[in-house]
Amino acid sequence: MDIHHLRCFDAVARELHFGHAAARLHLTPSPVSRAVKELERELGVDLFVRKHHEVVLTPAGVALAPRARAVLADIADITLIGQSTATDRARVVRVGGSFHLPPAYFDEFLELVKRVAAPRAVDVVSHPSAKLVSSVEQGELDLAMVYLPVVIPEVSVLETARLSFSVAMKSDDPLAANEHLMLEHLRDRTVAIASPRSQPAAVNGLSERLRREVGSIRHLEDTDMMSIANHIRHSDDVTLSLDLAMGGTSRVFDDVAFTLRPLHEPSIHFAVGLVWRTAAIATDRVLLSLVDMARERWRNGPESL
Repeated sequence: MDIHHLRCFDAVARELHFGHAAARLHLTPSPVSRAVKELERELGVDLFVRKHHEVVLTPAGVALAPRARAVLADIADITLIGQSTATDRARVVRVGGSFHLPPAYFDEFLELVKRVAAPRAVDVVSHPSAKLVSSVEQGELDLAMVYLPVVIPEVSVLETARLSFSVAMKSDDPLAANEHLMLEHLRDRTVAIASPRSQPAAVNGLSERLRREVGSIRHLEDTDMMSIANHIRHSDDVTLSLDLAMGGTSRVFDDVAFTLRPLHEPSIHFAVGLVWRTAAIATDRVLLSLVDMARERWRNGPESL
């Protein structure tokens, strides 16, 4: 038994739905289901009754749920105790950012963090949003900039930006003749979408909105934009990308083989925001200063990029 098993069990016990629990953990359903089955096998009891559209706790599951929740809370509190007993000067500020974010946007945020945290050291990690949110929840990171939504009671969220999309296609695609595109232009086309593994909630939410408006969605196995670009190059599909000016992974389409056209649909965007463990700011003055800084920086709400 490990923390991951308990965290997956707790999420399913709260949501009573494996898909919703997976989204809560920023995972796909398969690893969550596998972790719960491993826990059941180790304990020798069923924790859930699995029905077609319903999950119900067994008596053993009901008994375990509050104890698992208490263990997870204790683990997070132990991390907070370690942080709060460190001197302010020795305190290392741990910050994360999704590697899918526009680099300049994350760099601006990181400069703010370093200014507020000085003279303390700032450690920075880059991971998919799912891993970053889990690290914040477990107390391994102080603050992270991730793709939203994040709906976890123990984690606070501040939305900072909404990233608009462009449609990426082959340069000889008929849609390239348009200066900009609306969803109606895509209704007889297939839109290829990256695998939701790295940020399930954001990608699945985008897919649901597109499916209602467009209809034909192709989920690819890859999250790597180079692989997605190769798929577009050798198919009649189109895909969504951030604007080239944002840099980062979108630069893969800076090639004469492709054309990007802005998608003028305000409802189709990626939301970006900061996440931190809610309980931590009560005992950690450094984190409280960082959160106050962020709230002041984005006091007018999320910006459009």
